[in-house]
Amino acid sequence: MKNNTFKTIDTTDERFGKAVEKVAYAISRHTGQLFSANAVGDLKPLGSCVLIQIEELYYICTAAHVLSDAKNLSPIYILTADGMVQLLGKKITYPISNINIVDIGYVQIADSLIEVLKGTFKFLQMSSITNTSQLTKNPCLMSFGFPEKSSKVVGNQLVPSANYFMHSLVSDKVFSYYKLQPDLHYALTHAGAGINIRTNSKESINGEPTGMSGCGLWYLRPSLCAKSGELTMTYYLIGIMTAYRKGRYHMLISDKINAFMQAIAVDDKA
Repeated sequence: MKNNTFKTIDTTDERFGKAVEKVAYAISRHTGQLFSANAVGDLKPLGSCVLIQIEELYYICTAAHVLSDAKNLSPIYILTADGMVQLLGKKITYPISNINIVDIGYVQIADSLIEVLKGTFKFLQMSSITNTSQLTKNPCLMSFGFPEKSSKVVGNQLVPSANYFMHSLVSDKVFSYYKLQPDLHYALTHAGAGINIRTNSKESINGEPTGMSGCGLWYLRPSLCAKSGELTMTYYLIGIMTAYRKGRYHMLISDKINAFMQAIAVDDKA
């Protein structure tokens, strides 16, 4: 029997919470944490990233400032199930020239590293990337990444943990106040609390969620099976989290994924 897409989402419905947990785990397979190392080998978290496959090419997509934060051309590492792996490939920090308000950067992954990363991650396919024309009026939105606050050091070992946050779009008034561009940005509410997927508990992160830069913004489309009553969610990558604004209004900014898609198209022709 055909599933029906929800027109209105009841976030208090127990089925909603279970569906969100399930989709958060699925999104975790596409999400990584990036690090740099100083001269003595101490690791510093840089931010988060999304691993994407476009035809025969493989990419790490993140915020440009995350890649730029690796000082003095120091190597960038990604945490895998087998430990830290140096990220090899072609690094692009500002994919759209002369538009500094776009903060999406990416690495085209070296062939030698692809199978290594596949041992931990699942590369996101084109069918799970979408644009704004397919969003509902009140979309269900999630960011998923690695806040620095959630990472713990046990002995000499780093024990990272990802968090996910649910968001709404801010009002047009707030969007205009920060002079954002509708064709480039999403502006999102920031409640300051997310769910730690390691402990499955709510975790407060007041102020700037350091470490979330470069993670994905995901559009969740719920559907209800008329026969079983099961609520499921399909997820789509629509943006990359890039900035936090405070002052008159507190909010988060995501650059639309279109910028990444346009950039790799230009890069392929170069």
